[in-house]
Amino acid sequence: IAIFGIDVDANNWVMILLGAAIPPILGTGLALILLLWFIVVIERNQKEHELLTSSQRAIQKSEERYRLLFSRSPVGIVQIDRNGKIVTANRKCEEILGLPPDSLIGFDVRSNLRNHGITAALTQIPKGKPAYYEGEYQSPGSGKELFVRLLAHPLLFEEEGYSGVIAIIEDITDQKHAEGALLQANRKLNLLNSITRHDILNQLLALKGYLELAGDAEMVNEHQRRFL
Repeated sequence: IAIFGIDVDANNWVMILLGAAIPPILGTGLALILLLWFIVVIERNQKEHELLTSSQRAIQKSEERYRLLFSRSPVGIVQIDRNGKIVTANRKCEEILGLPPDSLIGFDVRSNLRNHGITAALTQIPKGKPAYYEGEYQSPGSGKELFVRLLAHPLLFEEEGYSGVIAIIEDITDQKHAEGALLQANRKLNLLNSITRHDILNQLLALKGYLELAGDAEMVNEHQRRFL
């Protein structure tokens, strides 16, 4: 039998055809497999890229919200390292401390604060205990006297242990002045009530005495009775 111009034995022509056809089939199959694998890898990379981009955007938005809340918080927020120096602080904290931003970072709280109550409270932080202080405070920058409320918590990590302090400080000067004014007003009101009550009692006693005299016929005459 002649196949492709070649004389072959009739018993071997099937094997020869298969031998000639298998390499192209395998090559085509391998190419298809590589193509499919390439498409799968591209799609997977694209999905991973989209997921990574979405995660980065979410993290960026979260960081922006955190920075907004941190910078515009109505109370002062400050982070202090284990050596007692300020690492970061928001605008309100700058106002309360009376320090410009360039002097605030690195400010040594332990040695420069003019308040023994706050210093004593902060000494409990390295022991893992939260600190609380409410009372008078003098700004180290401007020297202005304020009333503040301080709440501080230690920053503890498993590997590093104690690494610093995160604290919230609030200016309560107006609140304290309002409380003092209210207390003074209450004292004046109580005094006024006491005086008024005393005067009324005196008048009632006098009236009672007049009535008793008016009713006693033996002690007063007709002229005195008409007067009473």
